[in-house]
Amino acid sequence: MDVPTGSRAPDAGLAVRPEAISEISRVQPIAPFLGTSLTRGRKIKAGDAAFALDPLRGDGTGFALRGGLLAQAVIGAMGTEADRAGHIAHYEARIRGAFVSHLNGCIAHYRAARHARIWARDIAVMDRLARELAIDEGAFSLRLEGRDLVAMPQAAR
Repeated sequence: MDVPTGSRAPDAGLAVRPEAISEISRVQPIAPFLGTSLTRGRKIKAGDAAFALDPLRGDGTGFALRGGLLAQAVIGAMGTEADRAGHIAHYEARIRGAFVSHLNGCIAHYRAARHARIWARDIAVMDRLARELAIDEGAFSLRLEGRDLVAMPQAAR
């Protein structure tokens, strides 16, 4: 396939393959998604590996940055195995809470949309999932302070 004039691809030693174009064009899922397990062994999932957001909401960058900072803080705070379990539980609850927040935003977004009836099934599914995954925000004993995960003062719980 010919590379368009003015393209920097040939200068970089790159060539455009027709099969690459068809790979790009295949259908991609866009529904919000939460991973079933955010950790495996000594690995922690962050970003799209942890959860994916509805692209129409525009929440992705903020959630990605916050999730990345939280993952870094959790990893940095793990000292002993006892700490590890508590910190992982905190991470999973916070990510789940962020996902529920995103679902609630999607529900409001699609309910307000013109012709909202066409989204009724999706709204019902997201609403049910948000209720099933809801967490008690007051139950957290840790919080981010800068880039560190620290104990939350008793008065704030």
